[in-house]
Amino acid sequence: MEKNIVIEKYIDFLKEQLDETNRNFGNTKQDMIEAEGRMVTRYDSSKTELAWLANGLLVKKKNLEEAISRKSLDNRFKVKIGSMLKVRQLNQDNDKNVFKILIGNTKEQLEGVIQLSPSSEGVKSLFGKMEEDIVEVNLNNIDMVIKIEEISVFNDDDVVNLDSIVLMKDDSGYEDYYYICEAEGGFEIELDDGTEVLVVSNKAPIAIQMLGKKINDEVILDLGKVQSKFIINDII
Repeated sequence: MEKNIVIEKYIDFLKEQLDETNRNFGNTKQDMIEAEGRMVTRYDSSKTELAWLANGLLVKKKNLEEAISRKSLDNRFKVKIGSMLKVRQLNQDNDKNVFKILIGNTKEQLEGVIQLSPSSEGVKSLFGKMEEDIVEVNLNNIDMVIKIEEISVFNDDDVVNLDSIVLMKDDSGYEDYYYICEAEGGFEIELDDGTEVLVVSNKAPIAIQMLGKKINDEVILDLGKVQSKFIINDII
């Protein structure tokens, strides 16, 4: 399977979603302008409800635009498993609030470095971010706002990571492909040969179970009310 083809189809899907969102936003905005307000019809909340809908569409529009823009950037400059970050806690004046974060696990403890497991809450906020990004994150049970000042590669092991395509198989031989992204997920991409790839955000429970794992590692997935055991057969 060629990863670049999957990524191209993913970007095409995001662009289709953006076009549809733009149309819906434009129509909703026009309906809101034309709707009678409470000054005319006291009990009609249509204008208010349309305003809420328009605001939601505007947020989705901005998220899709950002996802498309960031997808064209090199993953080497994004936070992923194996990244070492130098960050600064904002609203603090001294260098004691500049610290390092390692995304992933090591066999030994690194002095002065906060090590975050790929499945930790803090990684959900940091995954896919870039230098100069400002992020709200929870570290050591403390909510804070940080600025990412530097990203370097500490460890580049072959693990399930940002942009990975993962082939999962169960005991019966049933298999599924998953593509892990840092933005919009929850849909399938069909390749020209008929292969289906499920796109999942790194924040999705399925992705959290896979991140940081290696080939032949076991993954337990909750599929509805049933737990199924899968083995990671390949990482692309």
